Amino acid sequence: MARTPFTLSSIQSRMLFVVLVALALMLGGLGTISWLAISESTSRSLEERLALAQANADHLGYVLNENLVMLGSIAFAPGADITVPGIQRERDALHDVFITSIFDGGLYVVDASGKVLMSEPERMSGAQNEPVSYPPVVESIKTGKPV
Repeated sequence: MARTPFTLSSIQSRMLFVVLVALALMLGGLGTISWLAISESTSRSLEERLALAQANADHLGYVLNENLVMLGSIAFAPGADITVPGIQRERDALHDVFITSIFDGGLYVVDASGKVLMSEPERMSGAQNEPVSYPPVVESIKTGKPV
């Protein structure tokens, strides 16, 4: 058999085979290790995202609760009566809650018929965003339970 540059002797072909098998084993091992590392990293990332989402939910619950307590403090303050004339103290309290709360769209105090008794900020009568146009407010007026 004539030797050409592309023919391999028996020992060369065995060595080439052993090198290729070793290379394949190393690449397979590195691929497995990489896959395991990425899987662990993804799991840890998802756990951290879940913890962050829970912390955000807890904070949102706290902020909403504090703001609702502030709103309730107006209605249940000693001597609070919005049915009598001269309700400046209640109006000032509503203004203070509006300034310090997250409810920046406005605060309304309505009677059982849906008539706006007080609002903060002061709105012109006939404004488009009257509270009785919101379904939760209508439901509250019907059931007598606060929103």
